[in-house]
Amino acid sequence: MVELGEIRLALPRLGPLTMRPALLGPAEATTRVEEFCQPSEAIVLECRGVAGLLFVETRFALGLVNAALGISEPLVSGPLSRIERGILEGVLAAVIGQLDFGPGLLLPEARDVEVPPDPRAIEILADLHGQRGRAMVCGSEEFLVETWNSWCERPGAGRRTACLEIARTRVPVAQLATAEAGDTVVFDEEPCFSPTEPWPVRIRCGDLDLSARWHPDGALSFDEVVDLGDCEARTASDRGAGHAAFGPLAAYGEGENRPCTEVVATIAPIDARALAGLVRGVLEGTSRTQPILLKVGASPWAEGELVDLGGSPGVRITRKSAG
Repeated sequence: MVELGEIRLALPRLGPLTMRPALLGPAEATTRVEEFCQPSEAIVLECRGVAGLLFVETRFALGLVNAALGISEPLVSGPLSRIERGILEGVLAAVIGQLDFGPGLLLPEARDVEVPPDPRAIEILADLHGQRGRAMVCGSEEFLVETWNSWCERPGAGRRTACLEIARTRVPVAQLATAEAGDTVVFDEEPCFSPTEPWPVRIRCGDLDLSARWHPDGALSFDEVVDLGDCEARTASDRGAGHAAFGPLAAYGEGENRPCTEVVATIAPIDARALAGLVRGVLEGTSRTQPILLKVGASPWAEGELVDLGGSPGVRITRKSAG
């Protein structure tokens, strides 16, 4: 299971809706879809001509309908009536509109769609006014890939990119001002990167923040996380922050009179459409041999190459960025 961050929407008349989606692994998806679809309302989705399914827990679906009608407590329980399903579809259409998929993702006319034999699925923990429930988007690999690409390519979105973050640390501001090509930023609280082993990295794309392993051949595989109900949003500080240094084994402390700033080691931005590889569990198209980009805040600061400094990874600066 790969956690895909948190989505917050403000729905007219319904109020704030929070969703925390997670991509299930292929084996897990097959089991979870079988368990999930029985006590749920099934809604057909379509993306660029490829059909999929959205399952919403019946109790939560009824809660969405009642919220749309302004009813605080459900009057009945059980499967939704035809009228209630129509209201539910209207709520879901509003959610899709807020997600800004453009014309790619649709609620087509009702028709029979079966779960594919080898489904891919995204499980969603949702919260509306304190009422929690679950939903699941499932379909073929093609459906989930088309859905992701539709979001990346929606009108007005521009070219979306993802960042592959290798390490981060804190550097005295005074040292940044005097750094030159040939100096080295040391990430002294990170393990040294073995050339033959996977490296722990993070993939960031907007609010998406994923833990991954970067393999020697450039492929990325994704770490599993705990159950959605126990997950908390990850932040950059989770990786820890050591004191950076320039030059071999030189050490600079962060005191009251030595302000520091955060430096992040990344590789060049990845086209966000490549993250459709999440569906397959492996993202290809990157290389450990490409230059490392050092960023201060959101701005590029320097380019460099990875080096080993006595068991700590470092980035030797090869070129400072203009400004």
